[in-house]
Amino acid sequence: MEWSGIFCQCSLVHYSRTTLMMLADEKDLDGYDSFLNRSPPPSLETSTSRQLQMVGSDRLMVVPPDETSAAYGTSAGIGVERQLSTMGAQEKLEAIKSWGCSTYKVVRQALAEKMGKSARTVDSGVEAKIDSLRSLQHQYSQLLALSRTLLGQLRPVQQTQMKLADQFATLADVEPHIRLLREFAANGEKLLAALKFFSSNINTLCNTTIEDTMLTVRHFEMARLEYDAYRNDLEELKQMTVRPLDFASKLLEAEQQYAKHQAKYEQLRSDVEIKMQLLAENKVKVMKKQLLLFQNTVAAYFCGNREALEMGLKQFSIATVRTAGFPTTTTTTLPQQPQ
Repeated sequence: MEWSGIFCQCSLVHYSRTTLMMLADEKDLDGYDSFLNRSPPPSLETSTSRQLQMVGSDRLMVVPPDETSAAYGTSAGIGVERQLSTMGAQEKLEAIKSWGCSTYKVVRQALAEKMGKSARTVDSGVEAKIDSLRSLQHQYSQLLALSRTLLGQLRPVQQTQMKLADQFATLADVEPHIRLLREFAANGEKLLAALKFFSSNINTLCNTTIEDTMLTVRHFEMARLEYDAYRNDLEELKQMTVRPLDFASKLLEAEQQYAKHQAKYEQLRSDVEIKMQLLAENKVKVMKKQLLLFQNTVAAYFCGNREALEMGLKQFSIATVRTAGFPTTTTTTLPQQPQ
């Protein structure tokens, strides 16, 4: 009976997920799919060692699988392994049953919301901030792509300048003005180093700092879905006209699950608000410095102002090292701002 119940739950989860994928748009599907693809509880994972209780002792010893028979002898080891496998199977059945039930409830809630048959908890303030954060991440991703495109386009130009400078190096003794080309090429190396530094910091902001906040947002959205699922279950249970014999125990369990997921939802909502506030503060500090670097170095390069270009590099510890007669650049990043 237990196996048939679990099979029915898994079948319902699979059917609900298929229907959900047909109904959900791409934005919602990312969040739901991350929940459906979550790993089973840790108790379902295969352990590389076993805990064995010694006869006449309360102490547990951890024995690797290949040493189990050696510890108890061949026949005794087989008996212990059978007992352990039986206990493990029972625990796994309970874990699968709980996991499948929870997953089914969440998928059912998501389907009901998509079809307009269930009310969802709405926090207009937090959801408006989340939408703004998604738009902000998209804008910064576009900025990062454009900066990388600019860097990629300038690199071939700089390589051509270096080849020209090398080609005219033999004429430098008789044609002093040709040395200007070498100096211009050196300035190009400094500009590329500054742009690389700028792109690296924008990449950190977009794909690390903002993404960390978005991960908390996704956890919050899943917690909201779980909270609504158990809230609706509790409301349906209270509205039952024909109540079974074990109604009191079911009601108590439903209230406990509701309180548990409500606390999780409220905690994650608080975490989202705190992370968004910290992100806004750190983002202003980072972008203020990066835009100052970008503006100063690009303007100095195209104006031919070598002193201003070098000053901008020194301000952000982007040092130049002279090798084989050509000034090349190495980037040394200052300690990052707290993100």
